[in-house]
Amino acid sequence: HENPGGIWNSTSYNSSGHISWPVLQSAGWYDLFNSVSNFEHITAASKWDVKSSHAMQIVPLGHCGETGGIPGQAGFTRDLAWNHTAIQTLWAISNGLAPEVFNLFGNNPRWAALVIWNLLLDGLIPTVPKIPRLMWYVLGSEPYPKANFIAVGDRLPSPQYRNLYLSSQAEAVFHDPAEGFDEFIYNPSFPMPTIGGHLFYNEQGAKCGPQDQTPALTGRSDYLLFESAPLKQPLYITGNVRGRISIETNVTDTDLVLKLIDCWEDKKMLVADGIVRMRWRGNVTSPNPPMEKGKTYQVDVDLWSISWRFASNHTIGIIVTSSNYPAVDVNPNNALPLSKEGPNVTASHRIVFAGESYVTLPIVQNTQLKELTFARFERQTTTYS
Repeated sequence: HENPGGIWNSTSYNSSGHISWPVLQSAGWYDLFNSVSNFEHITAASKWDVKSSHAMQIVPLGHCGETGGIPGQAGFTRDLAWNHTAIQTLWAISNGLAPEVFNLFGNNPRWAALVIWNLLLDGLIPTVPKIPRLMWYVLGSEPYPKANFIAVGDRLPSPQYRNLYLSSQAEAVFHDPAEGFDEFIYNPSFPMPTIGGHLFYNEQGAKCGPQDQTPALTGRSDYLLFESAPLKQPLYITGNVRGRISIETNVTDTDLVLKLIDCWEDKKMLVADGIVRMRWRGNVTSPNPPMEKGKTYQVDVDLWSISWRFASNHTIGIIVTSSNYPAVDVNPNNALPLSKEGPNVTASHRIVFAGESYVTLPIVQNTQLKELTFARFERQTTTYS
C-alpha cells in the first residue's frame, strides 16, 4: 500500500471530532504508531466536554515487549522492569475505574459519569488515588534517579525548540554553520541493518527501543555521523523531534533516514529515528516527479516523539543514511513503483550545510518533568553492581 488510499485513510485523524467519550490510551515511545500525535489530535478535536477527560500512558518501549534496554548500563533494565510494573499497575487501576464509573451512571445523564471521571482525574475523591491524565517514561543512559523515571502531568511540557545543525568536520553545532557539504554512497544491495527503534515482536527476539548502533555502523561507509561538543550539563528533551535536510543526488528516487543518537565512550545509542521516501516527501497524495541530478531538495523528516535525558559529557549525534532494513523496505533508487521489479541503482548523496540541514530538539527543563510519586510504589533502596 504505497499510495494513499483506503488503507491509509483509515489511520487519519478526520473522525476525531466525533469522539464524545473519554479515551484511555496506552502507548510506547517506540510503538509502531505515532500515538502521541494521535492523543494530541483527539484532545484538540473531540467534543468540548471531553477535551480534558482523555488520559494516556507512555511506556518505555513498544510492540516488542520488554526486550529493550541499554546494554552495559547497570540498573537500567532493573529500573525499566520496576517502572514498567508501576506504570502498568496504576494504569490498570484507571482502566478498572473507568468502566465502573460509566456503568454506574449508565442509566443516568452522560454528564454525571463525566463529572465523576473528571473528579478522579483531578484527585478530588477522598481515599482514591489521583489518576494522572498523562504518564510518560523519561529515558536516559543513567539509572534512577537521574533518568528512567515516570513523569506525570495534564500534558507534555511545553519545550523550547532549538536547531542542532549539521556542519563540516562531522560536527553538530547549535549555531548557523558555514557553507559546505559532505557526501556518502548508498548501495541498495547492502542496506543498513535495523538495530532497535520501532520494531514489532519477532521470534528472533529483535530488540526495539534504544539500542547501540555501533554494530550497524561498523565496517560501513554509507552514512554520515555528526556529533556535538560534549555537554557541560544534562540536556532533557520531551516532545516531537523533527529534521530538515538539504540533499543532492544522482538518482531519481531514494530514502533519507535520520537518527538522533546519545553518544558516550564506545556507545552510540539510538534515541529517535525517522525516514522519508523522496517520491512521497511533503505529504503529497501522488508521487513527486523523479529527482533531477544536480538539484538541491529540502525535505522534512519526522523522528516522532521521545522523552530523553542526555547526560553531561555525552555528545548528541545525528546519523544520516538511506536505509533501515528490515524495519523499512529497501528503496532500489530507480523511481519505479515498488510493486515492480527493477535494478538497484547505487546513489551518490551530497548533504548541504550552511544552516539548511538540522534536527530540531524539543528541549525542556528538569523542573518541567514532575516525577510520579505514589505510596504503594515507594522504591526500595537498591545497590547496583
